[in-house]
Amino acid sequence: MLGDYAKFVGLRAFNFVLTSVWGFGLVYALTAELDIAGYAKIAVIAAIAAYVVSADLGFSAFMYDRLRRAFIHGQVDQPNSMLMATICVYFAVALASTSAFAAYVIFFDNETVSVPSHTTIGFFFSAVLGLPWMPLRAAALATDRMVPMESIEVSRRLANLALVFWLAGTLDFSVFVVLSLMVWVASYWAAAVLLLPLLSGSPFVTLAGFKEMASSLASLKHTFVFSAAESFVYLFPYFLIPAAIANPLAIVSFDLFFRVVRFCSTAYLALSEAAMPMLTRAFHKGDFRALKKYLLVIFLVAIVIATNAVVLIGPMGDIVFGFLLGDSSIVADPTRRLMIAMLVAMLFQTISGAFLLNTGHSRELRNISLGCFAAMVCLGAVVMLLQTSFDFFLLAYVLIFASGSAAYLMLLWTKVFRAGGSEN
Repeated sequence: MLGDYAKFVGLRAFNFVLTSVWGFGLVYALTAELDIAGYAKIAVIAAIAAYVVSADLGFSAFMYDRLRRAFIHGQVDQPNSMLMATICVYFAVALASTSAFAAYVIFFDNETVSVPSHTTIGFFFSAVLGLPWMPLRAAALATDRMVPMESIEVSRRLANLALVFWLAGTLDFSVFVVLSLMVWVASYWAAAVLLLPLLSGSPFVTLAGFKEMASSLASLKHTFVFSAAESFVYLFPYFLIPAAIANPLAIVSFDLFFRVVRFCSTAYLALSEAAMPMLTRAFHKGDFRALKKYLLVIFLVAIVIATNAVVLIGPMGDIVFGFLLGDSSIVADPTRRLMIAMLVAMLFQTISGAFLLNTGHSRELRNISLGCFAAMVCLGAVVMLLQTSFDFFLLAYVLIFASGSAAYLMLLWTKVFRAGGSEN
């Protein structure tokens, strides 16, 4: 089992590298393939799809816990009603959202850009197919199929990365979208074969799963609200900027801002998840001395990651952004400075939030997220009414986010460092 865990950690690390290269490679390929308006449109479509994928709202994590408990207690490879129902619901959401998006594009979208309508619809569908993938992945991890599932993930990422390299060369974007959908088909087929014992069952099993899902929703309300508020805070600029600022360059600049920040937050989160078993064990045992030591080490390693990112954004910014976008001036100096500030805020928020969420503090996190949500709504109203500049918006956005990050850190201090002070 220890060997499987080591393989899993290695595959996860490799998958993280592939995902990062794919994300920034896609920026390079799209800026080479499309004009600025076309790239800006694809960025907004990706943000809409991300909202659809965020509809999971932590339910896959809840389902993982249920499946894991059943697996540990000997219910091995039995058809699982909740898993079947969740997959059906998530596929329905993906199809319904794609249908709604297609209707908008066909009947109401009058923008003239370099991306055909059928291509944008296919790109959107490819992006939202990440939603039903989440419960499949959770089920594989819960039943100790993490190595073969992560191997499927790595294969999918390698195929997508190959398509990005091809797109940067001679591949047409429309063909790229079709091939991306084919990669999803192959991945779902492989996952279905892997999880076949859990997915076999009559329609009555799935019907029972719908009832089980409905009965579970009330107990997850704090997690749902927290996840929804967080998703809004991260993604709403993709809709505000086109409406209030109406400059494609602003969307491109924010998209790269968002990708860099999310890249670092993913690294922080991977670091936190790797240490989470030790952190939660120390917390539940009341060993605050060890808990503080673990957290300080995690923060120090994350600071090293952030420092490397700062070097790439600051001193090497012209080289990095010039390579990705073809014109480094698209990401101006004020945006780069705010990007660095956001990386620091994200560091404290990600590590603090991951630990607090896994130790039963979803109610407090929900309250902080709702405060940030309200502040962002007010910011959106100000930007719309006063038609402010992109620099003003981004400064206010980072300040609000940094305030929320400080609140996360204060909550961590209260629950860990001050709470355990009497034991040291």
